[in-house]
Amino acid sequence: MALNDFGQAHYRGPAPPKEDGTRLCHFKLAALDVETAPVKIKVADPWPSAKGHVIGEAELVGTYER
Repeated sequence: MALNDFGQAHYRGPAPPKEDGTRLCHFKLAALDVETAPVKIKVADPWPSAKGHVIGEAELVGTYER
């Protein structure tokens, strides 16, 4: 389970400031050859931790504006 920037283990969605206009949002998904990740790792840590276990990955890029 990874913790997001809010210190929580669930998705909260993008929340850029209203005055920033349109932003790109990158969503990354990876299929791994292991069942679980280390408990309570930070949001930036899953990708380095997954290196060597990735069997497939995808990225979706969308735009978001408040």
